[in-house]
Amino acid sequence: MFDTFLRAIQTDLAFYQNIGLLLLMVILSSLIRIPRKYQPLYFYIEMAKRFSSKVNRPQRSAQQKAIAGSLSSIFLVFPIWFIISFFIELAAFPFFFEALILFICLADNGFIRESRRIAVLIHEGHTDSAKHNLSLWCQRETTSLSPVGLSKACIEKMAQISSTSSSLVIFSFLAGGIDAVMITALFKQLDYAWPQTNSAFKSFSALPFLINQIIFIIPYSVYLLLFSVTNMKALTQLMSSVMHKTKYGVYSKVIELTAIKLNVELGGPRIYQQQKQSTPKFKYGAHPTPQNVIQAQQKFSSMNVLMVAGIMIYLFSHFVFSIKSF
Repeated sequence: MFDTFLRAIQTDLAFYQNIGLLLLMVILSSLIRIPRKYQPLYFYIEMAKRFSSKVNRPQRSAQQKAIAGSLSSIFLVFPIWFIISFFIELAAFPFFFEALILFICLADNGFIRESRRIAVLIHEGHTDSAKHNLSLWCQRETTSLSPVGLSKACIEKMAQISSTSSSLVIFSFLAGGIDAVMITALFKQLDYAWPQTNSAFKSFSALPFLINQIIFIIPYSVYLLLFSVTNMKALTQLMSSVMHKTKYGVYSKVIELTAIKLNVELGGPRIYQQQKQSTPKFKYGAHPTPQNVIQAQQKFSSMNVLMVAGIMIYLFSHFVFSIKSF
């Protein structure tokens, strides 16, 4: 029996190493929080924002903005991907660099833990500190937000990150390896840097928005199903809107389901560059409070645990089928 187990592992050794690496990085990203300003993808977002400030001119037509945005996206994604891939190919221990890239791409999960600190700051009345901490993660303005607005923005950001971070990295790694993870992660960060909810980026971010809509289809759908399966009202709402398209992208649906599960109001106007922008409002209860932020943090943390369990089930089922083949 032991010889059979050993042969099964040796036959697919590379597979088990990759899945073990993925599992370890998902767990570590949930436990270790890197300060936002020291995260590589934070610098990438800042670079994308500065890049757009140079080429996304308000006086240009929508078509010109779309072309400028498409060229900017290509310039910001593919050279970085090519350089990193080239160094990995030359590395003596590519396994280490793949682990590092996975951890960096999963570092957004740190906001789920950071949200608890923000909730405590709001509850204790330290709103200026809460606004500063939240502003490092959001492209919307936070300086004018009330405690209710801070709680709402914090929950919405958690919903956005939780629904796409781990699920997208896991799906991309299983489907295309570390190269697919890098490309999808970079396009996802452009979605953060140039949000469609900001009218200034409506045309400029058309290409990354479209690409993200496509690559998010499977992981996002699986996430929504798992997230809503424990709440009949949320599940009913999800099933009734399967074919419904939204101009605000994939995130508005998870925000609505979160509002249902927490029995609060989410969505509504946002402020970008001192201009109010309208987004869908989902009113399923009272205004959110810091306590609701902590409740949301617990729910989204449990989704990460579910992701880990899913990887382990996938690993175990593959191992069982491998043994049966001998």
